[in-house]
Parts: sequence; C-alpha cells; structure tokens
Amino acid sequence: SISLYVGSTSGMELGFKVYQETGKAEHIPIGSILHFTIDLNATYPFDYFRWGHRGNNTTSGLRVSEVELQGSNNGVDFDILETGLAIDISSSVKEYTVNLQQSYSYRYVRFIMTGYLASPSSAVQISEINIGKKEANENR
Repeated sequence: SISLYVGSTSGMELGFKVYQETGKAEHIPIGSILHFTIDLNATYPFDYFRWGHRGNNTTSGLRVSEVELQGSNNGVDFDILETGLAIDISSSVKEYTVNLQQSYSYRYVRFIMTGYLASPSSAVQISEINIGKKEANENR
C-alpha cells in the first residue's frame, strides 16, 4: 500500500510518500503533483483499472476521488490517456473499477491524483491497484 501525506505542521510545509512494503519514505514538497508510476515490465494492453481503498479506513478524506491516467513505453515521455477519472469514495466502497474509453498498450502507467482532500495533516492512502484488459465477452 502507498500513503501520501500532505499538509503543514508548525508552519512548515511537509509532504511524504511512504511505501508500506519497504517502509521507505520520500519527501514530497507541498504543491507537487501527487503521482506514482507502475512499471509493467513489458508493454501490455489495458482498458480498465481497479482502485483499492485502504481496507478498514472509510474516511473519505483519506481516499483519492479523481485521477489522470498517463502511459509511456520508455518511462520518460508520458502521453495523457484520460483525465477526470472519478473514483467512488463512499465509505461502503472498498474497491472501484474504472472502465477506460478505449484500450491502451503501454509499459509504464502513471496515476496522477487530481482529486483528494488537501488540508493540513491529510493523507491519501491506497491499498491496491489492478490494471487489466477485459475479455471481449465480459460485461463492462
């Protein structure tokens, strides 16, 4: 899981990205664009993603409500794929599937968080992301 902390404490602007599996913390200056990039290790087609909110945390202020999706095949130059992708932050929703307008094929997929509560000492927490391509006979 990934936790993104933004806000201010004692007049100092802070921002940290913490990776639960490694415990590694990374400083994120306030005003930065909050994002993360997934390396699929090869070019894969995808037409949806499933966003997992952190399990027992039902506070909407800790949930991302909107993202922009970008793709790249070299990890440097990213194409904007879709913007304004809404994610349900209702307390009863543990994971939410976003169907994309078309199928894309990239190695690197970047999620830019464009909707979240940006108040002092707030945090954005994500449990799991799944990226995939639905079969032709599968309901969307």
